[in-house]
Amino acid sequence: VIATWYLFLLARTMMPRERALGVVALIASYPFSAYYSAPYTESLYLLVAVGTLYHATQHQWLAAGVLGFVAGLSRPNGFLVPLVVALAWNRWRRLPGASWSWPSLVATVMPLVGVATYSAFLYSRFGDPLVWYRAHSAWGRSYGSLVTLISGRIATFQDSGVLGYAFGNPYEFANTIAGAVGLALVV
Repeated sequence: VIATWYLFLLARTMMPRERALGVVALIASYPFSAYYSAPYTESLYLLVAVGTLYHATQHQWLAAGVLGFVAGLSRPNGFLVPLVVALAWNRWRRLPGASWSWPSLVATVMPLVGVATYSAFLYSRFGDPLVWYRAHSAWGRSYGSLVTLISGRIATFQDSGVLGYAFGNPYEFANTIAGAVGLALVV
């Protein structure tokens, strides 16, 4: 609930109230939003990542830094949060009084510090700072480039057809559709 409130507040900085409510409705209706109510790190990550971005847009650097650090601790992909904060800052830098400062720079890199802290813990505990990455192979997951991902989805879709793809790979199908809809809404 708090994450969706932060998302609403963030969206309100960029759009009218009705459209901001639509943003919240979109994330609530995402096929895998059920995981936000389960005891997984997805809900915590959503909260702290969106909170980081919101506080950064409000130039509340201490809150942005603390939440960013937790984003890095909670999920390894927290390393992406500084990129989003930098992109958002680039948009808002045209506003009066907006400029980089030491507090803003420190807050922006705190997610990286969080990921590094988590990796140091993993190294001290397991002797491997990337044990989380290697554990994904036990679930049958492998990672490649974005081009490989997209071309693989297209090839599977062409080979299987819509129904074959939907019933053969329901998880991938739902993510592909959600990603395509999200991309279409942004463009």
